[in-house]
This record gives sequence, C-alpha cells and structure tokens, in this order.
Amino acid sequence: MATNGVKEEVIRARLDKDLKIRLKKMCIDKNISMSKFIINIIEYEVNKHELKMKNNKIINSRAEGTEKKLQQLKEKVINVKAPERLGRNESKIRKIFKL
Repeated sequence: MATNGVKEEVIRARLDKDLKIRLKKMCIDKNISMSKFIINIIEYEVNKHELKMKNNKIINSRAEGTEKKLQQLKEKVINVKAPERLGRNESKIRKIFKL
C-alpha cells in the first residue's frame, strides 16, 4: 500500500512501553517492520479522508442541484395560469410546497 520512494520526512510519536511491545510483537507476527506498518496505517487513513471529502463534495453538489429543481417546481406551481386544472388538489399542492 505504501509508496516505495525515498522517505525523507520523520514523525516522532511517544507511546508507553507496553504499547510499543505489543506493536512490535504484532509486526513480527505479520512479518512487517513497525515503520512499514505505521506508514500503511497513515496512508490508509489519509486516503479514506480524501475519499470522504470528495464524496461530500459530490453529495453537496447534488443537493444544491435538487434544491434548484425544487425551487423551479415551486415557481411553476405558483405561476400556474389555469388553476381550474388543479381543482381540489390545489390546496394539497400548496401545502406540499408551503405556498
């Protein structure tokens, strides 16, 4: 998962001795270095966050489009020139669109 390029940046983290021992044991069991494991975790979380932001942008864009379409429908209902077509449903339509 992690890129295989040259790593130049350093991040230091403090953790208690027990957690480090458990992390080291897990990495040995998984046959992976602690650095590689931490890099994989960080990369996974960053990718997940970026995907979430991208999806939120798409959802917001769709919501805006839907709002515009609803506003256009409201305007059409208001500007209906033949209210006799609506008949009994006119009040229901006005309630739905809060006119």
